[in-house]
Amino acid sequence: MACLRRRDGDARKAEPRGSMIVEGTGPAVILCSGLGGRALDWDDAVSHIAGRTVIRFDRPGLDGRPDAAELPTIAGEARRIADVLTSLAVAKADVVGHSMGGFYAEGFARLYPDRCGRILLLDSSVPDQRPFLPRRWRLAVAASAARAGAYLGAVVREYVAYPELCDEMRQLRERTPLTVPTTVAMADTGRRSWFGRRWMRLQRDLARELDADFTVISPSRHRVMIDQPDAVATLITG
Repeated sequence: MACLRRRDGDARKAEPRGSMIVEGTGPAVILCSGLGGRALDWDDAVSHIAGRTVIRFDRPGLDGRPDAAELPTIAGEARRIADVLTSLAVAKADVVGHSMGGFYAEGFARLYPDRCGRILLLDSSVPDQRPFLPRRWRLAVAASAARAGAYLGAVVREYVAYPELCDEMRQLRERTPLTVPTTVAMADTGRRSWFGRRWMRLQRDLARELDADFTVISPSRHRVMIDQPDAVATLITG
């Protein structure tokens, strides 16, 4: 994994796949993007964060580099977060997960509680789908998309894996406790709609299930780190 340290230190290297940006000094926080999200999506929010070492990275394929057509798992992505911390000699970090990245942040907190300070779930996915196609068919779809380009292949791979990730998340919640402080932050456009009311209910239900603090960031569409970077930075540092 190529690493670019953009200020306050020397460049370091982690895994041989993907790319990573490390900025700032202070207690560490890792930013996990959602489906198809890039590390650069967090640029505006990171520019408002002070007093923290901010770590962000692209998952395999999302940086445009060729990668195997393997469906992601929550356990695998939680392990990737742990490996990134180890590669940087960071013992413990807060984790922020946006959208599908919320699954990975929560998975890390449950599987590596001694390495997680707290988690912030930004407009996080909720496990409300079940697998609808056999695994071999989904792998075939992802492999086909990869032939059109590494990034597209990675996006499709995450998309077709989503129902299976939901199943894994439900199972993980049943058997592994969440012991770190948690905040659920919902993005709200401020416009009344059936979808908005349903999403509010799902996010409040998620907060109750996780015994988490709940807050609303408005006005904002789903990519809240772009629409409301100041608010996201405040939640991360607050």
